[in-house]
Amino acid sequence: MADAEELQKQLAVLQSQYMESNRRIETVQAKANLTMRHKRRAALMEHEICSPPEPEKVYRSVGRMYLISSKEEMVCEIEDTKSDCDKKLKILEAQHKYLADDNVGIQKALQEFIMQNSGEKRS
Repeated sequence: MADAEELQKQLAVLQSQYMESNRRIETVQAKANLTMRHKRRAALMEHEICSPPEPEKVYRSVGRMYLISSKEEMVCEIEDTKSDCDKKLKILEAQHKYLADDNVGIQKALQEFIMQNSGEKRS
């Protein structure tokens, strides 16, 4: 009887590790999607600023207000944003790869546990 309780505890631990790993992967994917959205937005802003011949006034958002800014400052700021997004994406991709590998390991451990214990019950 104590052996069955111990097996259930081990299974519960493995299941919780698997669920936690999946939650982390989903979080990293959500952050990557958000970062991609910021990068696309920055590229669109850069296109809009650079496409007209010469805008009369360029405004940038600071909190709830807009400040007049030069075109060069805006383009520089947008380039910084895009490079920051690229760096974040590389970091998030590395995290996703690590977590996916970890998740595969947990899945294998869970499958081995189930296979071992289903074989013991049949004997």
